[in-house]
Amino acid sequence: MEVNSFRELVAQVINKYHSFKDEVQKAEVVLTQSKSELVNIREEVTRANNTLGEVSQKADIVKEGAKDLAKTREAVNKALAQLETLKKEYTSISKSLQSFNDLTRRLSNFDLENLIREALKVDSQNILLFSKVVDELILSDKYQELIKALTARLNDELEKLEKKTGVILNGSLTQKVGFEIRSKLPKVKHPSKMLSLDKTKDRNDLANSVGGQPSFLGWKLDGLTIALTYENGELISAVTRGDGITGEDVTHNAKFFKGVPLKISYTDRLVVRGEALISRKRFDEINAKITNIDERYKNARNLASGSVRQLDSKIAKERGVEVVAFSVYEGFDNLENYSDKLDELKKYGFDVVPFIR
Repeated sequence: MEVNSFRELVAQVINKYHSFKDEVQKAEVVLTQSKSELVNIREEVTRANNTLGEVSQKADIVKEGAKDLAKTREAVNKALAQLETLKKEYTSISKSLQSFNDLTRRLSNFDLENLIREALKVDSQNILLFSKVVDELILSDKYQELIKALTARLNDELEKLEKKTGVILNGSLTQKVGFEIRSKLPKVKHPSKMLSLDKTKDRNDLANSVGGQPSFLGWKLDGLTIALTYENGELISAVTRGDGITGEDVTHNAKFFKGVPLKISYTDRLVVRGEALISRKRFDEINAKITNIDERYKNARNLASGSVRQLDSKIAKERGVEVVAFSVYEGFDNLENYSDKLDELKKYGFDVVPFIR
């Protein structure tokens, strides 16, 4: 009985050994497969790393292309902004300028803007298409050619418009006004005194000064008063108020002031008085570029005064001075009212002080 039990026990051990051996063999098969898969995974990782390197290189190319395209976008936006500025400035010359309306329509139909906008609608993930656009738009210089063509076209239209209206605005692309440096500002005696107005904060004083007559009320501008003189339609002098009797000749600077036309179609003698100003926005921009706070300008009036009286007209232009007309001292004799004469100035490209009758 004990012998049989022992034999059964041995048989069970043998069976378990064979079962264990089978499991080991299966495990060895699985291990072999795992090793093979591991080799495959390593190969995939190597290929992935290679691909990642290629993608990284392409990404660098895309980044560089994106920078170039960003520059192109900026240049296009500036060109479009200049077109808008041109439209706004010449719209104010006269509502009767039908030729400008024709120009506006032609500009709106010109395909440069649409071409550029389509070029900018590029999916950044599509590298091939992106590269093609960059090559076509930048490397081949087709964009520059289009800009040159548009500029030439605009210049032609602008020259025709200036000849028709007789008005040439400050900053016109058709004019080549050179900078001038003077050693000093010549003193000029005014034909008649340029007196300043009395000041008051009392409404009764203001009403008494009017005396019940039709009146004109406009902004009191805080800048430097200058007198602009035109003869035969051309700006011949710009003189500061000075002490009211004698001023300084700043004609070399006035040619670059916003709101001062270089030429107008009115050929009789015209003397316009206005205030030379620097806007608060421009004042802040200039001060922001001065790192030393103690060296910054204290107020816009002093900055405007110094800018108008610069010996170097290039510096005067960079300051961004603008002139706002507030009276017509000579000219427009066919008009009786003060305000009608100011309205007439607007037709010739002058900036005029806001007023009420």
